[in-house]
Amino acid sequence: MIQNADEVQKAWGVYAQDQIEITEQFKVRFGGRYDHFSQNIDLRLNNTNPKKSYSKFSPMAGLVFEPTSSVSLYASYGKGFRPNSGVGFDGQPFEPEISTSYEVGAKFITPDGRLTSTISLYKMKKSNVLSTDPANPGFSKPVGSADSKGVEFDVNAKLPAGFELFLTYAYTDAGWATNVFDPNFGLPILKGDPLINIPKHQGNILLFKNFSIGDHQAMLGGGVNHVGKRLGETATTFFLPSYTIAKLMGSVTINDQFKLSANVDNLFDKKYYASSYAALWIQPGMPRSFTIRGTFNFWNRCRGGFRASLFGPSTTPPPPVVGGPFRF
Repeated sequence: MIQNADEVQKAWGVYAQDQIEITEQFKVRFGGRYDHFSQNIDLRLNNTNPKKSYSKFSPMAGLVFEPTSSVSLYASYGKGFRPNSGVGFDGQPFEPEISTSYEVGAKFITPDGRLTSTISLYKMKKSNVLSTDPANPGFSKPVGSADSKGVEFDVNAKLPAGFELFLTYAYTDAGWATNVFDPNFGLPILKGDPLINIPKHQGNILLFKNFSIGDHQAMLGGGVNHVGKRLGETATTFFLPSYTIAKLMGSVTINDQFKLSANVDNLFDKKYYASSYAALWIQPGMPRSFTIRGTFNFWNRCRGGFRASLFGPSTTPPPPVVGGPFRF
């Protein structure tokens, strides 16, 4: 079915947060966000004008306990809110997507700051998740709830001889929180079934060294990224295989303003599958690729300077990232 609609969205929000030090070792943080969202939709095919507005307060709270200067323990709780745009087959707007999250963890840092490590355990749940409406092609419908829980671990270490190491690992168990009907293939999805394209195990490691070439600062490093097997088609036993790929990176500062960087991704040109929609619809991974970038810094008297990249962002290695805001 062809849709012809115009949607106008208006939103505003207010966020407040405060932290109280109960003692030198114990701190409490609390706050929240108030959102107001409105939709005005003009459905031109049937000449109707559904409207909807809602307000939502999303609280958050957390606490930190520091038994020593090297160890911090923390716990947090929060709710999230995200509007769903569009309408269903009945011509009515959707309810917003709501999330709830819990997290506990610990952070360790050595007195000299050369080793930093964090471990966290989390659980999250999202409701009013949209998917394709099986009975009405071209439309979406709420299909239930999904949840995610797992562990994340990272280490940043400054090693001898000027080397620096970043290591991250994540275990993610993401699945359906309710029994739903698969809208695409007409199969039942049971509570606890995994979500597609989300590996249980994922990790990466990055090792690099900063050094000097005459008066020029340089960096050379490499890394390995591993992604475990993951479901490739909903409500089936089709899994994409795990893969491990490597990369090289380097950069040199030509002068105070110009920096040249280069990357080699998928160093060994490994064949792998990044994601899929079904057993007959699979996205292959990128083959070996080479990237060269230049970054030029402009300075002005008023603002103290800004950076403009000529060919893309700087490739000074950031910490590897595992997971995401919702971990699924």
